[in-house]
Amino acid sequence: MEVDFRNANRVETAAQQPHPEPVWRPGNPTPKQKAKAEARELRKARAGYQQIVDMVLPT
Repeated sequence: MEVDFRNANRVETAAQQPHPEPVWRPGNPTPKQKAKAEARELRKARAGYQQIVDMVLPT
C-alpha cells in the first residue's frame, strides 16, 4: 500500500518504486508443500493419460 501511495505521488521525472516480494503467511502452503502438490498433480495427470493410451492402443 505504501509503495502504491509513493508511486502515485512521485515527481514525474522520478522512477517508480518496485513492489516488494510477497512473503509467506501462516495458512498458505510453503514453497516446498506447493512443489509437492504440483508434482502429485503431474503424476496423477500422467497416470490418467497413460490409462487412456493403454485403452486405445492394441497390446
